[in-house]
Amino acid sequence: MKYLLVGDEYKQLYVEDDKQIHSIVYNRKNDIWVPSKNELWSFRIGFDPSEPEDSIYRYGNIDCMREIKEITKEEAETFIGKKD
Repeated sequence: MKYLLVGDEYKQLYVEDDKQIHSIVYNRKNDIWVPSKNELWSFRIGFDPSEPEDSIYRYGNIDCMREIKEITKEEAETFIGKKD
């Protein structure tokens, strides 16, 4: 299990399995964990769904990429302000 801080200016906390298949994201506003769809994949490869399917800008779009930093469980607990 990996704890990931994602984002450039506004950070979000994700928890991802070791195979990078399943993940959840922490919703700070409601103080809950929600299933993540394919956001991490999109952030990693720079996927832009607004581009046409045959566009060279659909994948690898730097504007759609986000910084992803792996952190410890303790850092994740500090980020959300409590222990799970």
